[in-house]
Amino acid sequence: MTAPERRGDVRVTLEIRTVTEGNAKEGWRTVHGRSTRQKAKVAKVLPMHILAAGWRPGDPSSLPPEGVVVTLTRISTGNGLDPHDNLPASQKHVVDAITTALGFRSDRDPALTWRYDQRRVPRKSLTPYGVEVRISPRDSGPP
Repeated sequence: MTAPERRGDVRVTLEIRTVTEGNAKEGWRTVHGRSTRQKAKVAKVLPMHILAAGWRPGDPSSLPPEGVVVTLTRISTGNGLDPHDNLPASQKHVVDAITTALGFRSDRDPALTWRYDQRRVPRKSLTPYGVEVRISPRDSGPP
C-alpha cells in the first residue's frame, strides 16, 4: 500500500487478478466466485482509505462538490489488454465495489469519472498482479 499524495486522495494497490471475462471460456460459478472475491477485497480495504482521505465511506455528500476521478491501473506480467474494451471490462467487479464504497447507486453517476491504465511488471516481481486504485478530486477548472 502507498500513502496518498495529499489529503483528499486515495491510493491503494489491491492484490486482485483481473481477466477479460468476455474472452474467457469459463462457467458461471467461476465468474461469480471471482466477482465475489474481488468485491470483498475492495469492500474490506477501501473504506479505511476513504476515511483517511477525509471522506465518509458510503456517503457521496462528503466527497468534493466537483466530483472525483477514479483511476484504475491493472498490474500484470502480461503484454496488456486492449485499452478500448477489454481493459475496462476486466475491471467491472472492482468498479462496482468502488461505486458501492463511495455510496453511489450507479457507476454512471456524473460525480464519478473513470480512467483506466495498465502497467507491466517483471514475472519475478513480488506481486505479479493487482489493481491500483486512485481516487482524487476532479479539477474544478479555471475560475
